[in-house]
Amino acid sequence: MRRRSAIAQLRDLLAAGATIDETWHRTAELAEWRAAVEKALTAIWRDGSGPVARFRSVRWADDGHASEVALLEMFHLAVDDTLSILAAAVETVPPQADRWTRWLLAGAITVAVAVAVTLMLGLGSPKRFKIVQISDLSHIEGLQDGAIGGLARVRTQRAALENEGVPVLVVYAGGVLSPSVMRKYLGGVPMVSTLNLLDGAAGKFDPLMVSTLGSSDLAGRSADGLSDALHRSEFQWVTTNVKPPGSAYLRNVEETALIDVGGIPVGVIGLLQQSPAASVPIGEPLPAAARAAAALRDRGARVIIALTHQEWTDDINLAASDADIDLIIGGFDSGFQSRIVNGRRITKPDADARSVVIFDVEVPFFGKAISETPLRVVMDAVTEKDATVQAEVSRWLMELSRRIGGVDTIALTSVLLDGTATALRASETNLGNLLTDVMRQTMRTDIAIVNSGAIRLNDLIPPGPINSGHMEGIFYYNNRLVSFVATGADVLEMLRNSVSRADAGDGRFLQVSGLRFAYRKTGGQFTVRPEDVIIGSEPLALDRVYTVATIEFLYYQGVEDGYQMFDDARRPPLLGQPADFRPAVEQYLRQQRVVAPVPEGRIVYEAQ
Repeated sequence: MRRRSAIAQLRDLLAAGATIDETWHRTAELAEWRAAVEKALTAIWRDGSGPVARFRSVRWADDGHASEVALLEMFHLAVDDTLSILAAAVETVPPQADRWTRWLLAGAITVAVAVAVTLMLGLGSPKRFKIVQISDLSHIEGLQDGAIGGLARVRTQRAALENEGVPVLVVYAGGVLSPSVMRKYLGGVPMVSTLNLLDGAAGKFDPLMVSTLGSSDLAGRSADGLSDALHRSEFQWVTTNVKPPGSAYLRNVEETALIDVGGIPVGVIGLLQQSPAASVPIGEPLPAAARAAAALRDRGARVIIALTHQEWTDDINLAASDADIDLIIGGFDSGFQSRIVNGRRITKPDADARSVVIFDVEVPFFGKAISETPLRVVMDAVTEKDATVQAEVSRWLMELSRRIGGVDTIALTSVLLDGTATALRASETNLGNLLTDVMRQTMRTDIAIVNSGAIRLNDLIPPGPINSGHMEGIFYYNNRLVSFVATGADVLEMLRNSVSRADAGDGRFLQVSGLRFAYRKTGGQFTVRPEDVIIGSEPLALDRVYTVATIEFLYYQGVEDGYQMFDDARRPPLLGQPADFRPAVEQYLRQQRVVAPVPEGRIVYEAQ
């Protein structure tokens, strides 16, 4: 078959393919049509590769009709390799024509084929879809007793976007089994059963929701309940850099996903931060991302999303890499962030659905997808709670109350107590002041310190009752109080380590009592100067000895967070006997009856 007639026949065949309707379903006719298209393609691309191979891999529905995604792939067979078409077209021009005439005529033929196929398939106009991003939910009900955030409001937001007539893809960027009181007592089932309702259809698989895991989901107690949570989920899971050979509880988690979002093939990869505490090996993110993205492009993905649960700096490194990714939608950090690096948008949402991040993505017929600046929508009282999802939330809250033996009032607070991870891991908080003051008073020491990662409430306690449910969150881990002696130089070393990752939401950040200090960023590093530390009412003396109260975790395992003075070779001896932390706090609250702690300038960041 001459190439001129092959191109003409390919045009006619694609026109016929674009008019497939419900009357053309006989297998024989479809097979004959596909064979003819393959013959025409082979005549144009004589080596039998490229478009020929891709045509053979087109996915077909069970009833013999090509999906819209498949039709889009068919168009790419004809026009993606434009230079190849152009070279083929050159051969159809009379040999006596000069070289420039031959190329101009060939270019006209190429454009004509592209335009014809575009019109025939009806795919020339850009397509749009929206993305709703959430991550790191500890509380299905939201914060501040449900006044802020929560999954019922996420469902309301999704439904409103769907009512606009544009496809909506929901992405959950990891941290599904983040440590929480509900997860501690009821496992991961409440979280997953509530997430299952975000499409408004219980018991039905949601093809437009995809989640990745977080490294914390694969560690310790979280890993114990992961299998059951995954089994009950009605949406997709992806983890690209987790290779769990023989790991039965991850058997329904895929390496990547290719999702048909309103006729647009959207590829999704999932990347987790490496962690020695994970129960399965977590590989290097960057090589895994590059391989997976290339494979998804080969499968026809027009948009590729990296769904990540890793630190902000790791997301920046991913954006700067050669991996063929369009959007980096992350979790892990607790507060909203958005930035463009190397032409790629990176976002992280507020934890616990205090807000959602909404993308409006346009996919032109040619070229890369275009995403407008994402919109951060705060989930507060203005957004109503979906009744069906809220009923499920209430059911699990009642079950949790039953499991912990009811919710008893211990004391009252006249101020809002901030126990969110975002605040605790970056600044002084009034809840941190209350706890460390009790520590110092109980252990009768000069100062008290506690790493913020040990305070797992991750919630706001509104003015009113402080109850046993709040205590369960604050004291998620069973820690006792201990005391020891440290020099001023040791104290300075601990404070410097505390702020060394102040912009990363790291749990090493200390809440303190009996001292105050300032820190600043110098030469790209956060640091504390000796003259910026006051203990009691006097400047820090590096050679003086101070008594210090802390928790057992920091004393015995603080080296894991960079506190070198708690290395086995340096750890100072204990003073006296340990004391129970939670009973000491509850006793203090009952005695006070009403508390009103406030920030006092104990920790101050001095911007340069």
